[in-house]
Amino acid sequence: MTELRTLHITDMQDDFEKYQLIAQYIAGKKGSDQAVDAVFITGDFIEGDEREKGKTADVVNAKFMPFYDPISERVKEKRKEIALFLKEHNVKSDEDIEALDTASKKQLIALTKQRDEEHRKACEKLTAEQIEESLKPFTEAYQRHAEALSKIEAPVFGTIGNHDLNIGYNILKDKVTFLDNNNKKTLRGRTDLEFILKGDVNTWEVPGMYHFLSPILKQYFIPYQSGASLSELSKEVNQLQAEIANGQNERLEKLAKKEEPKYPEEQLKGMAGYLEQKIEERKEVLAYNQAERQRLGDKNEVDIYLTHKLPNCKKAHSDVEGPLSDVTLEYAANAKAVYGGHFHDGQIGYRTIEDFLKQKSTETITIDGVEVPVYYLDDKEPWELNPGTNHFFVTEYDANKEIEQVVIHEFYYEEAA
Repeated sequence: MTELRTLHITDMQDDFEKYQLIAQYIAGKKGSDQAVDAVFITGDFIEGDEREKGKTADVVNAKFMPFYDPISERVKEKRKEIALFLKEHNVKSDEDIEALDTASKKQLIALTKQRDEEHRKACEKLTAEQIEESLKPFTEAYQRHAEALSKIEAPVFGTIGNHDLNIGYNILKDKVTFLDNNNKKTLRGRTDLEFILKGDVNTWEVPGMYHFLSPILKQYFIPYQSGASLSELSKEVNQLQAEIANGQNERLEKLAKKEEPKYPEEQLKGMAGYLEQKIEERKEVLAYNQAERQRLGDKNEVDIYLTHKLPNCKKAHSDVEGPLSDVTLEYAANAKAVYGGHFHDGQIGYRTIEDFLKQKSTETITIDGVEVPVYYLDDKEPWELNPGTNHFFVTEYDANKEIEQVVIHEFYYEEAA
């Protein structure tokens, strides 16, 4: 007998019509042995990419630019200077920037700082009314999400994502129990068995438009330090400290012998400045991690863990770069199942949904009158689940809080005639 049945969606990103489909699915199962006991949403309620036309970021951009353009001539000048610099130095990638000599890097950094300073000054010229009008679409989008969620007849648990803003917590608080700002929540199964739910954010990716709007938007940012790895930062700091110390010693020895040292003095100064930045970043991440561990409490008691990025997302997506939170890795390790999002092609265990479904199936089962293939997770793979943007998952647990099965449903749309 199934003890608990949950439905998982993620990265809705203003696809409001999906809520209607989910609400209809849950209503259709209500009162039966297939009833859904809870819904999980693992972040990115709103769309933070202005290239997605008609969605939140695009609407914000359309509201903001008419106020900003007339006062941003200096910003445009600095952008042209940067573009000219990049063209003259044949810079087309991050690797090209890394290959620049020290003097050229300093020049590019200076130009970037000048552009950012001019952008900040331009934003300061905006009136409070103009800023409020520009940012109104964020609030309106979350209100639409709240309205759509109110049609779902099941408790909803969630986390925030990198496209979200912290205003989402307050607007959605009556519709979503956010596990990334609570110690823990309990969810009771069919026989009153308690499942303990916890969660965190685990994301550092700031959408490009949010970077642009940071002078007026930063106060609404979610904690992007949540996706940083304290252990990786500490390793980087230690390596930099050793490299600078060795470089300084080597420089003194070479100069005493009237030989050319490995590092010019200016480069060592630049490395020292970068080290200071990393030390400050480490302090911030350390304080955040300490607060998170205090909030989450015992890491051995969690049954179900929600986060925006799954702990093993790099195994499913080999091209993923950047850190993952140590907190997420620790707390999710003891959960029966971990739910996440962020990557739109989804994930099951160590594989994307597409890769997972490529395996051969010799067994079928009938669900809702339809015969479907059965696939098995490798016994050493953890139950890490991300339905992506094209699917939703229905997960069934037994009385031992172990997953019995995950039913994969694809969002399907028919075009009107």
